[in-house]
Amino acid sequence: MTGPGGSRSIIVMAAVLSLAIPGLFYWISPAARRYASSDLTGYWSAARIFLDGRNPYDAATVLELQRSIGRQDPHPLIMWSPPWAHAYTLPLGLMPFPVARLTWTAGHLVILIVTADWIWRRFGGSLSSRPAAWMIAVTFVPSAVTLNLGQISILLLAGMVSFLAALHRGRSFIAGAAASLSALKPHVLFLFGIVLLLWVLDGRRWRLLAGAFAGLAAPALLVYLLNPEIYGHYLATLRSEFGPLRWRTASLGTTLRTAFPAAGAWLQFLPTSVGLLLGMAYWRRQKAGFDWQADLVPLALASTVAAAYVWTFDWVVLLPVVLLVLLRFSQDPLQYLSPLLALVLLQALLVVPLYNKAHYPATFWFPAAVAIVYMLSLRPGEQVHRVHPF
Repeated sequence: MTGPGGSRSIIVMAAVLSLAIPGLFYWISPAARRYASSDLTGYWSAARIFLDGRNPYDAATVLELQRSIGRQDPHPLIMWSPPWAHAYTLPLGLMPFPVARLTWTAGHLVILIVTADWIWRRFGGSLSSRPAAWMIAVTFVPSAVTLNLGQISILLLAGMVSFLAALHRGRSFIAGAAASLSALKPHVLFLFGIVLLLWVLDGRRWRLLAGAFAGLAAPALLVYLLNPEIYGHYLATLRSEFGPLRWRTASLGTTLRTAFPAAGAWLQFLPTSVGLLLGMAYWRRQKAGFDWQADLVPLALASTVAAAYVWTFDWVVLLPVVLLVLLRFSQDPLQYLSPLLALVLLQALLVVPLYNKAHYPATFWFPAAVAIVYMLSLRPGEQVHRVHPF
């Protein structure tokens, strides 16, 4: 016979498998095969061209190199991260593409698992149940998409968690350096960056500011010294026909611009503008008792909802919400069954538009839906900004 402990373990295993199924389905989908390592192709080719002293944003140059490794798409895949991101991808250019792909994928898989492990333990998860957190980390649909494409977005999650870990240990300089990783894609976690700056200035936390400055200035200076024209090339390309205004991303702004094309491109930035105002109001309300351990997840959720440009793979930063729901379900299955089932459903719905084609705009609703699940996961009496998950 199975005792109460055994029954609870079976229930938790069933929950883990339920959460994992949508991600596993994505891994075997035609879309996963079609787009495998596609973004990594962009990083690798940019690194090769950059190291040669040429313009990594030149479409013809990029396309020629990518065709040499078998890319059939008629359009080049350009690395659109800010120029200082090249400091993180340059080592790829020193390797043949197959070696670069293996190294990058393995490294990011390790980073993802280590990050999820830390989150799980900080939530209060047991050491024996850590493999569940690892499995969820790899099969959370945005994580799976990120790993499959070879995207850099996992470093945003790692930066968030490393920032919290360093703060917890009182290492302000390291916390600032870790926070600078969010600048690899500053639009994704823009509220984190803004509130962090306000928090630093309010408390005169100059050591943390120095760490953030060093973490950003060092790679920015490195890429300038190696290729002094890189910033000019980047700005020129942003204003070109290949620039961001032509992208159809998974953001609410893109949805508004598509729904009301006559209104103009400003609609792309309307959610971000509203998010900035709400973020400032949030800071004014909470600054007396502000606590990053409690306030980071709500800021990440708000940022991903309001970001002007965001893709499905960028939502890997929402992994803490999934782990929080799973842990609370394991502690009280009846009370937290609803948020758990909601996460399973949301991931299943997220996979549908990705299954045959990576149709990202159709997934814009996901961060807002996860935010609702986050609120459903609150314990009685908890406030949204005082969950203290970490």
